[in-house]
Amino acid sequence: MVFTVSKEFQKESVFLVALDENTGTLVWFTELENVPNIFSPVVYDEKIYITFGNTLGIFNAETGEKIMEKTFDADHLFTYGRNTDGNRRWEACQRDQD
Repeated sequence: MVFTVSKEFQKESVFLVALDENTGTLVWFTELENVPNIFSPVVYDEKIYITFGNTLGIFNAETGEKIMEKTFDADHLFTYGRNTDGNRRWEACQRDQD
């Protein structure tokens, strides 16, 4: 599957969507909070990690069902990958505004 974010500006809606990689057809979608800062999803261990505003959401990659959501006391939150001792690890980091 291919995972992306669809932001519909006229409706002010934001969705995390899963598309079939061969046909491009919609497999599932989940509505997210509509905030200005939404970063690309990260997929690891059959879970989707996505940050929107100051919230980290974790979703089941197969179904789109929300597993967990955590809001941080920060203005911005983002995810990035890093390689530690040969093992890929994804982290959620917060950056406070000055």
